[in-house]
Amino acid sequence: MATAKVLYKGVAIKMGIQQPPLFLASKGWLDRFMARHKVKSKVISGEAASADTTAAREYPATLKNIIDEGQYTADQIFNMDETNFYWKTMPRHTFITAKSVKVRGRKATKERFTLLFARMPS
Repeated sequence: MATAKVLYKGVAIKMGIQQPPLFLASKGWLDRFMARHKVKSKVISGEAASADTTAAREYPATLKNIIDEGQYTADQIFNMDETNFYWKTMPRHTFITAKSVKVRGRKATKERFTLLFARMPS
């Protein structure tokens, strides 16, 4: 809310108002402002993804076969996961008025680095 106060003061000065009235920015004020002007949060772009539940159900048996055929021991099995960090990604949400029908999105940048996490068996 500090940013809102700074912007308010800057706009007042640009409008030539030397002593602007006190402005108390708060979450309640912002919520009422958004409701009054019918501003809502909107997803700019997004990709729908769903998990393959059939493959997820079948995988434990497949994994057991891989372990049995390879004769792996418990200390040779690791729990691993990866995640991507998109360091140049733009926000996926914006605020628009009710009069706006849609928001033009941009293709998401794929510049990233991948992190791999592994946990040794205990």
